[in-house]
Amino acid sequence: MVNDFLNEIYSEIKNLDTVKDLVANRIAFYEYKNYEDESKPFIVLRPLNASTPSVYGNDDVIREYQDIQIDIQSVKRKDCLVLMDSIEQVLRNKLLFLNLTSDSLDEYLSGVGRFVLAKRFRCKTKL
Repeated sequence: MVNDFLNEIYSEIKNLDTVKDLVANRIAFYEYKNYEDESKPFIVLRPLNASTPSVYGNDDVIREYQDIQIDIQSVKRKDCLVLMDSIEQVLRNKLLFLNLTSDSLDEYLSGVGRFVLAKRFRCKTKL
């Protein structure tokens, strides 16, 4: 059975109160293209690569790494921080993802007038 970890993450975070209040349906896979209201925050879920085998047994892959980047953009920096904190708690505590701390971004994009907070996470699939 194929594990669709992007949909797992989406299913978990779309029901968070902070996401419902601040983001609503502005969650995208790979890139965000709906720029109708750029004043509201949005989230992009993006795999960093295909699943990578990490444990083998009897010549079969029995565990894989799954790496994802989560981008949050908003005109208010605090919205980015609040959203990422809520999402990180779900990723760590429920989905067992670890933060890849060396790869993150916290910047202001002056060309579009938004803050961006992006972090990368890794999970090992279950045995």
